[in-house]
Amino acid sequence: MLDYRVAQSFYNGAKLVIEENGNHR
Repeated sequence: MLDYRVAQSFYNGAKLVIEENGNHR
């Protein structure tokens, strides 16, 4: 259960960073 929460948080953070990078480009 903890792994799932951590994975979701990490996934959300990575998605945000990827979207920001794509926007800047």
